Amino acid sequence: MTQKLFSATLAALFMATSSFAFGARPDKAPEAPADVIFEQGNACPSFPVHLQTDARGYVKVFASGEIQSTGYERASVTNLTSGKQLEFMVNGRVRIILAPSGGEGDLTITGPQIIVFFAGDAGPGVESEFRMYYFNGHANAIIDENFAFLEFAFSGKSVDLCAALS
Repeated sequence: MTQKLFSATLAALFMATSSFAFGARPDKAPEAPADVIFEQGNACPSFPVHLQTDARGYVKVFASGEIQSTGYERASVTNLTSGKQLEFMVNGRVRIILAPSGGEGDLTITGPQIIVFFAGDAGPGVESEFRMYYFNGHANAIIDENFAFLEFAFSGKSVDLCAALS
């Protein structure tokens, strides 16, 4: 799997659910908080970023492999060069259908959430650069087996976090 930061954020989610991922009925576990430092250029082009979440949500894993995350969560993003910090509610419902080998999957978010786009990902901004956005509304991405965004659509409010943290 290629290095995908959104995947790294989801890694805690997968670790929390890996022991029951193949159960016959959906299983529920607390969502693990995220604490990730993105080096300069890996989320914002001009500075390193620290992303932390205080998770009080839950993750459900279905026998089909579908993953859903819901519940209360706060996030802080910090420009590690200037110290400027922003806080957001990121308690949107997240639904992931992982892509099979050579196929396509789906990521759907309803409500507030932060997404890190990697160079080459479809989405807002300059697609050849890494970028980070806060969305509040409805977002949908078609993903490949490496979690790259092949297509991205959004309706609602968005904030370019790299610009806001500059």
